[in-house]
Amino acid sequence: MILAGLSLALALIFVWFTAQALGREENQGDSIVKLHIRQVNARIQIDSSVVEDNDRRLHRIGREIEVLKSNDRTAHNLKTQTRVIRKVVDDKRKSLPSRVMRA
Repeated sequence: MILAGLSLALALIFVWFTAQALGREENQGDSIVKLHIRQVNARIQIDSSVVEDNDRRLHRIGREIEVLKSNDRTAHNLKTQTRVIRKVVDDKRKSLPSRVMRA
């Protein structure tokens, strides 16, 4: 009976030591994982910042493209209007006498 009690106590002590060792190993593993997760989160924040910056740039470039398209349409309209005005001026010149009559 004494031997059985001693064996039981010794088994419980071994179980306790094993539990302590596993707990330390888990804590060490957790700290490694937490460090890795912090590094990944930091990288995600940097990448997110870069993506937001690129998104702002793309929106700005899009607005600039719209302005350029508008300016191109305006230039084309001005060119057309200039042609029409030149034609009217040329027609008026042709209709004027070549010499001014003196009174």
